[in-house]
Amino acid sequence: MKRLFSALALAAMAALLWQSATPARACSCAMGTAKEWVSEADTIVLGRVDDARLAGTEQYAGAEFARIQATLSVERYLKGSGADLIVVHELVTPCSVLHPSADGWRHLLFLQGSEPPFTLEGVCSGSSLIYGDGDISPESASESILREQEQWLAGIRAVTGPGVAPVTNNAPALPLGIAALAIPL
Repeated sequence: MKRLFSALALAAMAALLWQSATPARACSCAMGTAKEWVSEADTIVLGRVDDARLAGTEQYAGAEFARIQATLSVERYLKGSGADLIVVHELVTPCSVLHPSADGWRHLLFLQGSEPPFTLEGVCSGSSLIYGDGDISPESASESILREQEQWLAGIRAVTGPGVAPVTNNAPALPLGIAALAIPL
């Protein structure tokens, strides 16, 4: 019985090590400094996901991956500038930042591209979910995690400055009759 248990434990350990060693199963990025991450991104935004869904597949490095398309309400551009609503694409991997169930989640995203649709390259880009006091229950994250994220965001802002507000695209249009009365000739 002891031999059977040892053999099963050895097989389970070998399977675990083999699975964790495959490239698609692990994030193996070397963590850089805030300055390095900022310099590598074309655009950096702080915002909340309005809509995230699976949107087709894409070939990458000889494999086919599902792609997430997310619409994000931008609170602030920390690098670059643009509209208040943007579209972001990301391949689904264990290192993905976005998820199809990410609606309402707040993120700091380091993006590739200077106009939508932007590309997101996972957690190795520096991107992360940003928790707020109202976003999490006390048992799911400690105060130390919230403090670490505040320090991380402060480190990025120390490099980028305060950023700029997005350009609002959703101003209501005035009906022609009201516009004619409002604008004296």
